Amino acid sequence: MSAGAQHILIATDLDGTLLNHDDYAFGALATSVQKLAKRGIPVVFNTSKTPAECVELQKKFGVSAPMIVENGGGILFHPEDCRFDFSKITREDSLDHWKLIRLGRSLSQLLAFKEAYCPEAPDLVSSAFDDMAKHTGLSGSALDAARRRLFSLPLILNDEQYARVETKAFDFGYRIESGARFKTLQGRHDKSSALTVVKQAFAQVAGSQVKVVALGDAPNDQRMLEAGDIAVVVKRSGKHHVAPKADKLIQTEAPAPDGWIEGVEAALNLLSRNQNSTADVVNTETLRTLSARPTSKATGHRSWDGVYSTTKKEW
Repeated sequence: MSAGAQHILIATDLDGTLLNHDDYAFGALATSVQKLAKRGIPVVFNTSKTPAECVELQKKFGVSAPMIVENGGGILFHPEDCRFDFSKITREDSLDHWKLIRLGRSLSQLLAFKEAYCPEAPDLVSSAFDDMAKHTGLSGSALDAARRRLFSLPLILNDEQYARVETKAFDFGYRIESGARFKTLQGRHDKSSALTVVKQAFAQVAGSQVKVVALGDAPNDQRMLEAGDIAVVVKRSGKHHVAPKADKLIQTEAPAPDGWIEGVEAALNLLSRNQNSTADVVNTETLRTLSARPTSKATGHRSWDGVYSTTKKEW
């Protein structure tokens, strides 16, 4: 690896960040993510979604990087990926032909807590299928996959209910994370704690430090964004819904999925130019002169080949 080379890992939320918030569309992003992978920049899903949802989405994107599921409750990775041995960190289980690291509390414990302290609140797992279809915009097998949870229980809480159960949850060793659609009851894990495990595993493979670009759009992404070397906040519903305390912060102008491309492009340009100043809050509009590159006819967005030139192609 050349002296100027660096290893980069992209950790991304899904709903509202990689996928459009309203209809879960991702446009031509599959091609972009595959291109990143071919250049040695893995894209790690770091999401509140379930293992079943993430496995299906990886098939659509055509990639196979490890995935952080259910707000850090578990880490899923392909059993044939011999680069990683997470068993040195914690216990590995098998799940539908994938390996799973369990970091969260069991669903049965979460359901018992909910039944004891807020039984009237609708939740994604036990409430009526049709009601959750209306709330999520999902249906059929997609909604079924979203309800197959292992480590988290998304709830619909009003302000009074939230105030009542938040402190009680903490007393029992749980926390409640705020996403775009739900308040999620879970263990003390979060997206950042699981990201630390994944980053360490990648660093061992690389034999060097790994720079993390973290992308998110909601409050439950804040600690993940702050754990990254560059934090990218993707605009949703016309504004930025989270304000992480980060030395390098990029705020996109477009929502997902176009905002994801904006944010990644801006972050890679910052890394490739070794801009080491602190407390940089960057709107992607200000990076247009830095980011101007030939347009790809296949995808309709700028080519990233020049940005990739400092990265190692194989880990």
